Amino acid sequence: MEDPEKTENGRGRRLYQSAANGLGHELGHAYNWFYRREDYRRRFFNKVPDSEGFGNEEEKYTTLVMEKSISKKLKEPRRKEHNGLAVPVSSPVKRGRN
Repeated sequence: MEDPEKTENGRGRRLYQSAANGLGHELGHAYNWFYRREDYRRRFFNKVPDSEGFGNEEEKYTTLVMEKSISKKLKEPRRKEHNGLAVPVSSPVKRGRN
């Protein structure tokens, strides 16, 4: 993933995450699949309401729990939903227009 994801901070201002953070999110799914497969499967097939901004419990867990430490380490904003928009950048650690 070469583009950062965009998220709202609740005050109408857009915040950005780097592609490195997006990769960390995906690695979280891979970790769950390889080391916690039963939990992964349960969360993956457990759908959540569309209003929560996640497709399933696995996306919710990875976004809210696993991504938290990645965002903190990279000093980037934390997402409160799984959705985001791609923004072209010149480097995997650049955060778009911030």
